[in-house]
Amino acid sequence: MRAKKTLLYFLVLIICFFSGIFIFKDNIDEYINYYKLINKFNYTYKIDSEIDVKGIIDENNIIIKDEENLVKYNLKKMKKENVLASVQDGYNVHSVNTFDDGIIWIETRDTPDISNKIYIKYYDSDSILLIDESTNKILPQLSVSGNEMVYYIVDDKLFSIKMVDLESGEKNTVASYESSNNKRYISQPSINDYYIVWSCMETEKSTIYIYDIETNNIKVLSDDELLYNPVLKNNNLLAIKQNIYFDEEINDSYSSNYIVEFNSTSKTWTKFKENTISEYVFEPKESIFSLAVNSELLYWTSSLRNGNYVYNFTNDECIPIIKEGYNTNTSIIFSKKNIIYYEVTINENEKLKFIYSIK
Repeated sequence: MRAKKTLLYFLVLIICFFSGIFIFKDNIDEYINYYKLINKFNYTYKIDSEIDVKGIIDENNIIIKDEENLVKYNLKKMKKENVLASVQDGYNVHSVNTFDDGIIWIETRDTPDISNKIYIKYYDSDSILLIDESTNKILPQLSVSGNEMVYYIVDDKLFSIKMVDLESGEKNTVASYESSNNKRYISQPSINDYYIVWSCMETEKSTIYIYDIETNNIKVLSDDELLYNPVLKNNNLLAIKQNIYFDEEINDSYSSNYIVEFNSTSKTWTKFKENTISEYVFEPKESIFSLAVNSELLYWTSSLRNGNYVYNFTNDECIPIIKEGYNTNTSIIFSKKNIIYYEVTINENEKLKFIYSIK
């Protein structure tokens, strides 16, 4: 152990020397502890905590917010490159998505009134196109697949699912619902090359809708159980099943939700990859509450402090973001293809930011 610490001591000195950083001996332990901490995470790039990351372009480039601009940032060179778009005064950037020909983002503000706006900017044009806007406190949510975008927006007591062809700019409404007390939740829509899927949770049941992009037909899957946050991967339909577990030891009930997959033959829902995922998810103490899919990856967030996991469809394996034996509060913010951006909250004043390119 002493030899290992001595090695770390000299490693830190070498890194600081070549980085132009001069430190005193009293600070060595602090730097050693920092490098030990960083080593507990799986990542490709560590990003400076002061950088406001908003989106992913590819494994070496991200989009950041710098003052009132959205800027391309090169991770290899650790430097800002060209300005992609300007942000309106008084607005925050909620999220940024990229596609082959441009970027899409949502700007929001709370004062003097609520305003949410969805914009598109093509790389070969200086024009910024306003796609949609709302004045509801519920923020729009969107997802992109190829040259199609689908989003969820709420305004004037109406829930709407809309789709945009990113090549032509053509927009159409896929479905809309009047807001009512029994509709407790409508999920963010998920899209692949052929279908759009979303769910409505009502008082005692859930309904999942599957929209065929080519035929414009909607298939309805009703279920007496509560299912939400559906996503599509190839021909697989996955969702989260709400499950309430009664713990006899504490004489109380709590949420123990898990991932399910729809069997199109038997028309039933079964646990997804139960034997694979059970090695990582500690049921029934752990509850999954967020599910997303991108390229060959399925990822989710759970109630445990270190409960962020990735399932790789290519090799049928689960990949924990945090290495075994370390617990902290992590959040997968967004992903593109097989690239994940996640943040780690160490304490109230310290946050780590990582890009993880899963090969």
